[in-house]
Amino acid sequence: MSLIHEIITNKRKDFTHKLSTELVKNNEVIVVEHLSLKGMSQALHLGKSVMDLGYSEFVRQLSYKSLWNNKTFIQADKWFASSKTCSVCGYKKSDLQLSDREWECPNCGASHDRDQNAGINLKNYGLKELGLGQPDIKPVEKELHKDFSMKQEALKSLVSG
Repeated sequence: MSLIHEIITNKRKDFTHKLSTELVKNNEVIVVEHLSLKGMSQALHLGKSVMDLGYSEFVRQLSYKSLWNNKTFIQADKWFASSKTCSVCGYKKSDLQLSDREWECPNCGASHDRDQNAGINLKNYGLKELGLGQPDIKPVEKELHKDFSMKQEALKSLVSG
């Protein structure tokens, strides 16, 4: 039985090393988020299986390999709401649950896949940390955004028509 556990452990370590090496080799900047694995395991009822993923070891490897290879490694603040923040207008949907895989922004109406939205927000977080991105998006009033969107659509139809 211990031989099986050793084989599994070695395969997991091998995978983690290969993936982290590949990511560092092919990217100049790597942005990751600080995940609460304990919270995820409880909220999604996955128990210890989430903890077995070795995420913290993977992040550690990304960090030191980035340093060795003169690449930039950025870990988002643990309070950064990558999934809950609309990547279009900046609205924060504080009641979003871990089980909600898709959501619509009540402010601007944009539809989001939870993971894709988080990826966009993490990319923007990294750009901002590097001084290349826009300042924090301030959510706008829904009615103001609708009026602005209608004006944009009218301008588009005039230009294309």
